[in-house]
Formats: sequence, C-alpha cells, structure tokens
Amino acid sequence: MHTLASQAQPYFRNYVRSGGKAHRKKQVGRIIKFLDWAEETQRVRTLDGLGKRQVVGFWKAHRGLSDATANKYWLGINKLWQWLGKHHEPPKPIRPKPHESFLPSILESAKTKQKGL
Repeated sequence: MHTLASQAQPYFRNYVRSGGKAHRKKQVGRIIKFLDWAEETQRVRTLDGLGKRQVVGFWKAHRGLSDATANKYWLGINKLWQWLGKHHEPPKPIRPKPHESFLPSILESAKTKQKGL
C-alpha cells in the first residue's frame, strides 16, 4: 500500500465497519486506486495535497471507463472529499465527445455499398 492509501486507512476502517460490507470494500478499492494513481503520476504526498487537478487528471487518464464505472469512482472520490472536509464536490467524469466528422462519411459509404449490391 502506498503512502496516501496508508494515510487514509483510519477512514477506511470506520467506513467498512458499518453498512453493506461488499459494496464498501469495493468502494474503498476504487479510492485506493485513485490515491495510488495520484501518488504515482501527480507526485502528491499528503491527503491535503489532493485537489481538482488530480481528479481531472484521473478522468483524462481513464477516459475508457464506462459511464457506470466512472460514476462509481466519482462516488468513491466524493466520499474521500467528505472525509477530508473539502467544501466542494470533486469534478465529475469527463465524457469524450463523439467524433462527428467521420461518422457521415462512414454512413455515406455504407449507403453506396448497399446500392451497388
């Protein structure tokens, strides 16, 4: 376990102690993945050093997550924000915009192929 995750360990113990155990353990796992990522790539050494920049960087680095999975990570990060006493919500996941420029050309080529058959 990395430094940030070990600093957050007291929060994890209290969180997993009550409520749905399996769900909370999964949520803690997501929080640990975020903390490990922030420590390795953003060079954050304390929980107080976490901020919007790290969350936005996490979303950019994990654009391939499905909407449901990204929302679960966001809920975990939001819980971490509550534990740390931050007065604002963390940034929501960044959804990539679909590439509209190549879609019409694909549809047009499909139509011409159908006409040729």
